[in-house]
Amino acid sequence: MEAARGRPGCLDLSISPDPIEPGRVNNFEHWESQEALDAFRAVAPRPSVSVDIKDDQVLKHEISHTGPPFD
Repeated sequence: MEAARGRPGCLDLSISPDPIEPGRVNNFEHWESQEALDAFRAVAPRPSVSVDIKDDQVLKHEISHTGPPFD
C-alpha cells in the first residue's frame, strides 16, 4: 500500500477487512488516470497471498462526475 500511495497519480488506496462479513477483504484504489494506474501496474510486484481466495470480484468504475454528497 505504501508503494502504491507513493506513486504519481495514486489518490487513495486501501485494503481492509470487512467490518460485517468475516473473511471478506475490501480493496479500494483511486487513480487520477488510467495511465497512472498502468504505470504502477507495470512495476508493481505481484502480491504474495498466504490464504486461499474462495471468491473474488474485481470491478473498474469510471466516474463522470464527483461532488459533495449533500447539495
